[in-house]
Amino acid sequence: MVSNGEVSFGASSYSVVSFFDMVKRQASIELHLDKYRDIYIKVIGPQNPNEIKAVVDFKWDANRDPTQKFLFTIEGSKRKQQNYEVNSVIEYPGRTIVGTISLLHRDSDYTGLM
Repeated sequence: MVSNGEVSFGASSYSVVSFFDMVKRQASIELHLDKYRDIYIKVIGPQNPNEIKAVVDFKWDANRDPTQKFLFTIEGSKRKQQNYEVNSVIEYPGRTIVGTISLLHRDSDYTGLM
């Protein structure tokens, strides 16, 4: 589902565009605040039960300075029943953090590796 709207006030124009796809589990919103900011938000979720996926992408000055953003991503899968392998990224201006987590289930215990 896509929806949009625009308001003009004097020489300025303000708009919003939103997109929601429940089948692909994605949503995005774009806000254009004339002469001030272009804000972009995107969220993605898992598409099947064996997939681990979450993405949050937030850009607060998307067209003028693409480095002004916050990105959080985790992606992974179930290797076996109750065993998980997950990769993650956290990115914000000037910093990037990358990690991997493995959770292994044995009897009644979980063992984690980072």
